[in-house]
Amino acid sequence: MTTQPDETAFQAERDIKRLTTNQRILRRFLRHRLAVVSVMILLVMIILTAGAPLFTRYQPNAIDVRNLRKPPSATHLLGTDTIGRDVWTRLIYGGRVSLAVGLVAASISVTIGTVIGLVSGFSGGRVDFWLMRFTEVVMTIPTLIIMMTLAAVLG
Repeated sequence: MTTQPDETAFQAERDIKRLTTNQRILRRFLRHRLAVVSVMILLVMIILTAGAPLFTRYQPNAIDVRNLRKPPSATHLLGTDTIGRDVWTRLIYGGRVSLAVGLVAASISVTIGTVIGLVSGFSGGRVDFWLMRFTEVVMTIPTLIIMMTLAAVLG
């Protein structure tokens, strides 16, 4: 006896319902090719920047006057700059700084948000009301104004 197409569809739906939430999330993520490729690129960048000393033989600030403005070659993958520094080395070491700044900024943001959320949630009432109004005001300040202010203050 053969199964009807409707029974197959119902069986597939039952199989999906048996999956846990995390399995469904992973399954949906893996179907999105652009997301998978993006994660792969991000992982490669993290590995390169975290292991920068392993992927280059030069120091990021080492000046070599014999190799001024050299084009890309086997010894200098992206060439050299105007004072002879290896561009590939400077790129991956610069990525380390960017990665560290991003992680610290995200950590600070999560910490502040968690503290405000905990205080607001546990206390409730007026404290909750005023903390949420404060949060809304802070969220309305454009990022560009903050960055311009910081640039003026810090030089």
